[in-house]
Formats: sequence, structure tokens, C-alpha cells
Amino acid sequence: MPSSLASLAPRGPASQRRPWRHWRRFGIAHTAVFLACSSTPTANDAGSDASADAPFDAIANDASKDAAADAEAGPPIVPQPYTCPQNAPEAVYVSETAPPATMTPWQHASVSVTYANCGTKTWSATLAPPDGIKLGPAAPHDLPTWSPGRVALPADVPPNHSIQIPFEIHAPALTGTHAYAFELVRDGVAWLGQPSPKHTIDVEAAPSSAITICSGQTADPSGTTDAHQAIQNCIDATASGGTLALPAGIYRLSAVVTIGHAMTLTTSGTQGAASCLDYATLPCAVFRADAQDAPSGARGFFRVGTLSTAVSNVTLDHVVFDGNRSARLGSSMATQCAQGNNGEGINVGSNCASCTLSHMASARAICGSGMEWDGDGITVKDSWFVFNGDHDTQNMWSDGLTIHKSNSGVVDSCTFIDNSDVDLISGGGTNAKYTNDIVEHLQQSAFAGIMLDNFNSAALGDHTGAVVTNNLVACSVACHFGIELGPHPWYASPNILGGSVSGNTVVGGYIQINAQGAGTNAQPTIITNNTLGATPSSASFQCGTVAGLSPLNVATDSVVDLKGGSATGKISVPCP
Repeated sequence: MPSSLASLAPRGPASQRRPWRHWRRFGIAHTAVFLACSSTPTANDAGSDASADAPFDAIANDASKDAAADAEAGPPIVPQPYTCPQNAPEAVYVSETAPPATMTPWQHASVSVTYANCGTKTWSATLAPPDGIKLGPAAPHDLPTWSPGRVALPADVPPNHSIQIPFEIHAPALTGTHAYAFELVRDGVAWLGQPSPKHTIDVEAAPSSAITICSGQTADPSGTTDAHQAIQNCIDATASGGTLALPAGIYRLSAVVTIGHAMTLTTSGTQGAASCLDYATLPCAVFRADAQDAPSGARGFFRVGTLSTAVSNVTLDHVVFDGNRSARLGSSMATQCAQGNNGEGINVGSNCASCTLSHMASARAICGSGMEWDGDGITVKDSWFVFNGDHDTQNMWSDGLTIHKSNSGVVDSCTFIDNSDVDLISGGGTNAKYTNDIVEHLQQSAFAGIMLDNFNSAALGDHTGAVVTNNLVACSVACHFGIELGPHPWYASPNILGGSVSGNTVVGGYIQINAQGAGTNAQPTIITNNTLGATPSSASFQCGTVAGLSPLNVATDSVVDLKGGSATGKISVPCP
């Protein structure tokens, strides 16, 4: 895939990002090299073969349970004889039980799709590919918006037979219009074509009278009228170290809400439930940015601590922060983003030490970041950062989670989907742990899936003792870098210090792991025992074709300990 140098740089880790970065990268000698995706076998750091399809299969199958199990119980469904048209493809769409045109958040509905097997082999409901066939989302493509990702066939289907596939859909927590269609898939091999008809479902909360959300405070849980003052009053009335458990609902915020003391903010009745955007979850409290909110300078429509005053020991649990991106693109906030002020597009800003994010979500930021964090000892677990920003529009990029610096921070078992700048980026954190996370790109690209950076500052970039391990970065829509180590693709600041990257699986990037400005003689960066997708040996750029590329690129400006492995693509300047 040809790449333009104009499209390479991440736009922004937080407060260090300035508009000059966007034109300055045209004149810098970049050590970045971007590769086209490849379906050839993967390799570990030392170059041995592995299966490129395995990570995608793991994602699909790890969607846990089949949605068919949620459908109403009834008599067994058996294949029916079907007369296949001449020269028909293997899978032929027959009919459907269509979804509702409108739904409320978290509403369930029973649907079905019927397909005929017009191939030559029986479709197995239980075997692995290539004989095993499942139903997967075609719109949005491969995203778990309506189902957990894959729906099992109710029975084996021989050739010249059709099968009705009933399942239950759950409407998402994010309001607005969402595409809906399904298609049969041979996991890890190919989609079979002929998706079901595409529908547009409008998900909106039903109008509601105000409800009591804490003692003496009422608010509209449908998002129709502003709730920010009532939410703020409830937060302020919560004792230090106490818990505010709000009823589930959509809460419209037309001004910044701030947590200024130690407390827990959660949703009533969600203890032990899955993360708020998970298919199998319970309803959560959703804080949705007002479509016409005004610039505030606060770097977030929701704050934990202010820019000048830090807090500590705050927990955000089972809550959602919705940047309401499509509805706000005509707002003055979006204008600020387009002009390079990405602080106005951030969902959540934080100045908080020893704070915890658990089973929460941040989605649909206009630009900047789904969540921007300062403060040591952050713990982020089982949380989702999804659909933030727009990769293809200048200055409208957004990270999923931006950590300026957090010594001893932990990001574990989190899900990042289709964030448009860098999904998970850290500017520093000694002894930090980034583990067991999943990064997926299904609808839009990103500049990197995971990045250890210094945000162009000599005061940041200390990753000594930090580990990046057991993460999966899987880019169906290519990420420029799966994992980026160091700032030099975008700015000539000092090298980052330390960091150990091992046991990760990275597929679908132009380069799977790229070290540019990583490590020093005293504190090298360690890269070892990762499983990396294959990469073309050359790629075309705006300035011409660059050869000699590899899945693991260690630029000549980096000091990396490969622990006996090798990197074959030590290219430092792809385009003069």
C-alpha cells in the first residue's frame, strides 16, 4: 500500500501536541517505514514461521458465547432442501427476520438470517475452518455492535440445503444510527459473500421523566435534557472515600463535570457485570457530551482533578463516556479540533494518582483522546476505548488511552477498537505494565496500536522496568506500526529509556514492531519472543519505493537487546 509522508505522524499525545507538528514532519528525515499487509506466514523475532490467521480466529472465537444461545428456545432447527440457482456461489442469502428500525440502548430483539449451502461440502456447525462455518457481522464489518462476534449454525448443513440461523441482538449503549448486516464466514479463511440486507437502526433512549439519581437530585436519564448540574451536585455531595452509584441511563452533559476528591463513581447494580460495552453486559450510566457544547479549555468534558489540582484514589467503574462525535462535528469544539487544538475534543481528562478504571468505556471522542491521564499508579482493567477520532481527516485523530506519565501504572485486559491516532500510548512510566490487551482495527487505520513515547519532551520517556507483554494487535485495516517504540518517526527528541516488549502477537501492521529512538547504552529497550505477521520486502512511498523492510525494524538510532533474536530491517531514513 503506497503511503504518503503527510499521513504518518500520530497527532497527539496530549498537552505536548501542537499544530507545528503536522507541517514539521514534512521536512524531517523519517526513519519510519510502512509496509503493506501480507497474508504470508508470520514470524517471531528470530524469524521462524507461525500462523498469521490464529490471532483473528482467537478474536472471533473469544467473542465468548454464541448469540444463538440467547435466542428463544424452540424446536430443533433442521436444514431444509433448497434448489440452488445455476452457477450460484457457495453461500446464497435466502431470507431474514429483519431487526427493528428503532431500538433503545441495551434493548434485546430476536432476529434470524437464512442461508443456503450451494457448495459441494457440508457446512459444519462445530468443526474448525475450513469446514466450520459461522455467521458474523458484515455491517459494521466484524464489529461486535449487535452480537458477540460470531453466531454458530444450529446444525450441519449439507449441500443444496438452507438453514435458518436465529439469534438475539443487543442494542449498543451508544445512541445514534448504526448499520446492521450479517454474512457467513469461514474463520481465518474468507467471508463467503452475499451479506444479508443492510439496515440502519436508530438507537435512542425513550423519553423519560426525571428520576432521582442521589439524595435531593433528579435528572433526565434519556439524554433529552441537560443533566450536568445534577451529576455535579451528586459528586460534590459524595463523602471523601464514598461511592456514588447512579441509575443506568443516558446523561447529557452540556458543561464540564469534575471529580475533585477521592470517591468511586459507578452504576447501580453492575457489580460483577461485564464491561459496559460488552455484548453481555448490564446497562450502565452513560455520560454523553452535548451536541453543541462550547470550548472550555478543560481538556475533557469530564474531568478527574483539574489541570492545576491533582486528586487521588478515584475509581471509575461501570460507566461510559460518549464523545457523541457525529452529532458534534458541527460544533465549535470540532472547529477547534480542525484548527489543531485537540484538547477540546478529549472525552475524559485526568490529573489523578493511585486511581482505578474498571469495566468502563470511553468512545467517540471528536479528536485528541478518549481518555488523557496524568498521575502515577493508574490501574486500568477490563475497560474499552473505541471509535475515537477519524484517521482520514487532518487534525481529527484521537488516541484511545493517552498516558502522559504513570510510574507503576497498569493497563491490563483492555479492549481498543478503531482508535485513529494511537490506541494505547504512554509517554513514560517506570515499572509500568501493559499486559493482556487487545487492539483491533476493523473500520479505520491508526498510526500505531501501542506506543512507548516521550511526547517530544526530554523530561518524559523513562520506561525503565516497564513491560509490554501478552498483548494482541490485529489490524484488518492496516496500522502503520503495530507497536512503536520511540519518538523518532515524528520528532527528533531524545531516545526513550528502557522498556521490555515480549510475548506479543502483532499482525496486519505495515511494520509489526518498529524501534526508532528506542533505548540507550545504559538502558536498552528489550524486544524478544514476539509473534509477528509477515511484511513485504518493499513498499511504495510518496518519494519512491523503499526496499529491505521486515516485520521487526530496528533503526540505527536505537539501542535494542534482542536476546539472541535478529532484526533484518535496520533502516533509518526511508525517504530523503
